[in-house]
Amino acid sequence: MQTEGPRPDNPERPLFFTDAVVAIALTLLVLPLLEGVPKDIPGDLRASQWLGEHWAQIISFVASFAVLASFWVTHNRVMTYVARFPGPLMVLNLLWMALVVFLQIPSALMYETVTDRGILGLYIGTMTATSFVMSLMAALIWRHPEWQVVPGSFGWERASVSWVVSGLYVCALAIAMIIPSLGLSPSFGFFSLAVLAFVGPIHSMVVRLVRRRQQLTADA
Repeated sequence: MQTEGPRPDNPERPLFFTDAVVAIALTLLVLPLLEGVPKDIPGDLRASQWLGEHWAQIISFVASFAVLASFWVTHNRVMTYVARFPGPLMVLNLLWMALVVFLQIPSALMYETVTDRGILGLYIGTMTATSFVMSLMAALIWRHPEWQVVPGSFGWERASVSWVVSGLYVCALAIAMIIPSLGLSPSFGFFSLAVLAFVGPIHSMVVRLVRRRQQLTADA
């Protein structure tokens, strides 16, 4: 009886490893906050006082956690279509993991220092780079149906979501860099990430425009 040999492009182990890396990165985000908890807690220290002194760090933690979680959700959603993990996809996935881990550095700087344009640029810029690498992975999977569980199931519409997200990260980065020029504190640039709330409407609009163009081309 002939048995199936080893599959060097089996996606299971790379994906398990990726999930572990993201889980560790999510856990590490809370460490700077734990360092802010005094070892000898004064008897008169109230929770409201501690929260008031560390509200900026807490917001940064929540935002970083939400961003990393969204990266993982997107990665997981795309990778459910993958049956093979060839070399090019492996390289991009390793780069994606490296950026997820590196995000801990600008996140820690946001916790511990006064936010300036450079720190904010590094923070949102790392997110932007991570998103673009995910977009490249999605494009590769779309362009190679033979890598998919069901060939052709991951089409351009699914792949384009990642590119819309990447475009919005670029917008957020641009807004964050412009805000100090308007005389506002760089900290306000942190809230430029709110543009990501428009992913759904913008993607729907892009899909409609592309479909209309395809229909016009077919009718011509």
